[in-house]
Amino acid sequence: MVKKLGLSMIAAVIMVTGALSVSADDTETPPPNFTDGRVNAYDAAAPVAIYETHETIWAEDENGWAVQVDVVSGIEVWQWDPTTETAHKTLYVSIEEIETLIAESDGSDVVLAQMGGAVLNYSDDGTLWLVAPSTSGSYFFSWEKDF
Repeated sequence: MVKKLGLSMIAAVIMVTGALSVSADDTETPPPNFTDGRVNAYDAAAPVAIYETHETIWAEDENGWAVQVDVVSGIEVWQWDPTTETAHKTLYVSIEEIETLIAESDGSDVVLAQMGGAVLNYSDDGTLWLVAPSTSGSYFFSWEKDF
């Protein structure tokens, strides 16, 4: 009887320990597939590379000092051609054009740019999304506008 109770206790401890280790959260973020600055860096199968282009400008900090800051200057999309194994710039839209189109949109979704089958859109909830042709149909990627 004592043996059975002891074995049951050991089995219970092993099961609880196993359940806890299986349910533990994996808090480590995996590295991106690409490290060249693209917005869709975690999507290895993407037929396009989406970049927020940047420029350095002078601005005033909270103490009134002139400092250089890096700001988004536009969005560009490069499309991969599997036939030639090269990429080419499909579209570019400047931050000025983006802000103008958003201001004129009256709070509705707006097409910011389209070329080469790729269409860049903006939604009034702050989401940017791109639809582009792909060998398997259409490619869709969305991200939050943070500029």
